[in-house]
Amino acid sequence: ILAGLPWGAVGVATSLATAGLAVRTPVAFWLATRRGPVSAVDAWRAVAPPASAAFAAAVAAFAVRAIVAREPSVQAVTAVGAASLLAVALVLLAWPETRRELRSGANRVAILIRRRRALLES
Repeated sequence: ILAGLPWGAVGVATSLATAGLAVRTPVAFWLATRRGPVSAVDAWRAVAPPASAAFAAAVAAFAVRAIVAREPSVQAVTAVGAASLLAVALVLLAWPETRRELRSGANRVAILIRRRRALLES
């Protein structure tokens, strides 16, 4: 907190977020996985897809913000949102586990649609 004080509220928020990511998260993972069936590698592997997607979304948002107008407009917000969404989708599709989950979800939706059609036809 003290390190961020010279930059005001944004600096304090940034210092808290950085401390949480660099200190609290690894300690929490270590405490949660030192005993039991779940290893630290399993925990980090579970966090990797959404963490990498969040990082890609942030990079895409900063890149688009550097290109579009600085004042907030519908077009600027739409461009940043679309770029971030595209980055998240591409990164999540790069992970085999996430692709498997998406395929499983699509299969479940297809089953529900077939069941509903069968109920409506009978």
